[in-house]
Parts: sequence; C-alpha cells; structure tokens
Amino acid sequence: MEIKHIINGEYVNGLSFQVQSPFAQLSYSMKLPRLRASEAEYALDAIKQAEIPSLNERRNLLHALANYQPSQETLHAICMMTGSPISIVKERMNEGKALVHTLADKEQVYEGRKKTMFVAIPSNDPREAFYFTAHALLAGAPTILKPSKREPILATDLVSHLLKNGVSPGFINVIYGDSSEKEDADLLRKIVESIDVPIVMGDAKISERQITFNADHSRGLILDSAMLAEHARYSIEAP
Repeated sequence: MEIKHIINGEYVNGLSFQVQSPFAQLSYSMKLPRLRASEAEYALDAIKQAEIPSLNERRNLLHALANYQPSQETLHAICMMTGSPISIVKERMNEGKALVHTLADKEQVYEGRKKTMFVAIPSNDPREAFYFTAHALLAGAPTILKPSKREPILATDLVSHLLKNGVSPGFINVIYGDSSEKEDADLLRKIVESIDVPIVMGDAKISERQITFNADHSRGLILDSAMLAEHARYSIEAP
C-alpha cells in the first residue's frame, strides 16, 4: 500500500520510503512519503490560508466523522502494521466514533479561532485518530496531523472521508516524513515551531510549548463524557 500526504485537499507524493511491519511473522510493508521543504512550506501555507468551517458545518462534519466506515483494505493494513486483532481494531474504532458522537451531540463546538495545531498521533490506539481529528473540528483550528509511521493509514482515511463530506481544503492536513533522516526531522521541527499549539500523545518531546496527553487520560475521556467535555474545553481554550 502507498500513502500520500494530504495538503490543502490534495494528495501529494514525491520521494518515498518503505516501512515494514515490525512483526516478523507478518510479511507486510507500506510506502510512505518523505517530507521535502516544498511540502513543509505548502502545509504551513495551507493552514494559514485555510477557511474555518462555520459552527453548523463543523457539527455536520463531526457527525460525518462519527459515521465513518473503514474499508477492508484499511482494516487489514492497520492489523498488519500494529499486530492488533481485527476485533480489537474494530472495537476501538467504534469507541472512537462513539466519542465523536458524544462531542457532536453535546454541541461542544467553539467559535473558530485562527490558532493552528500540530498533532503527533501514536500508532497503538485507533481512538486517538478520531479524538484528534474531532479536536480540530471542535476548536475550529487549522491543523496538521502527523501519524506514526507504525500506523499511518487511519488518519489519512479519516481526513479523506472529511474531504468527501465538504471540509475546507487546508483545514486538516496530513503529513509524514522519515524522522530518521536529518532533512525530514529538521523540516518537522520547523513546522512544529511555526504552529501555535503542538500536541503530543505519549512521552515524545517535540517542543517546549507542547501539550502532552497520556494514554490513561485518553481512556478516561472515552469512558466519561463529562470528563471529555471538560477536557475539550480546557485543551482548546487554555493554549
């Protein structure tokens, strides 16, 4: 399978690198795009110029996100790259969609502000891709998502789904890059330092200004809708 950046509503590809499933018994690999200077600048320009969808448009997009249905190819790729059984992947996707339904139904949608977000999404839990994609819609904040190369497909699939449902080009972008290569790593750091709100899930340190979420907190958000609403309010308003 070959994955591309999604920048300003366009599928962008250039140089690529191969990512192999880390599980020796699973013979599976994906091609991901490296990050070049032109693509980094394009992504930053896209979020600066992006049109923020209206409150009603973002509510509708939240409902569309909650109704996302993965293809068999997507499910297979996630299972092969993470080693998770398909039953667990489906269960966590359903929990992620239920989380988005909660946000949409409670109308925890804020007036859009021209703050930009960068989110580093981990590979171990499909719920995170739903939460952070929904987060951009909640906040009305033009966003760049950076999925892990260990599980790169779900975020791309979710943003593709939102584009089909009318999200503004450039409002949510997905980029990749091979962080083991100095050029890619330097460009990712440049993007992070150009963003108003960098968000990281886990222990990674990408910026002195980052907001860090942890897995236990995220599990609590999924199980407790009152906690979710309060956390969304804090993490959107505090930065």
